[in-house]
Amino acid sequence: MIDQLPRFTGVGDNGEFSDFIGGRGDESDPHLKPPINVRSETPQNNSNYLLATSGGFIQAFLYGATGLRIQQDDLVPEFAPILPKELSYLKLMNIKFRGRAIDVMISRARSGRIVRHVTAKTTLYSD
Repeated sequence: MIDQLPRFTGVGDNGEFSDFIGGRGDESDPHLKPPINVRSETPQNNSNYLLATSGGFIQAFLYGATGLRIQQDDLVPEFAPILPKELSYLKLMNIKFRGRAIDVMISRARSGRIVRHVTAKTTLYSD
């Protein structure tokens, strides 16, 4: 999974990203392993659940879909957002980063253009 992260986070191929996050949704998804459809690191890997795999999935999903990147003081838009073709919108809520929380909404405009809206929360969180 980590080996595929650069493809999804840099360019934004909707079809590959959709397949990667389970867009096929059936037994042909090479990352899902029986008996309970746990994600593996690579399609060839038959290992069980790995914490690193989950972390990689979250990174690929968050940074790939939103196009946001970590800069010195904030998460900033660096690439165009992407949206799997099966979805009309995606809302990520309460993303916590350096003492702040944001919501990110990615939607498809009527023209087909994918739009990103980032809303900073008015209340800060504390760990």
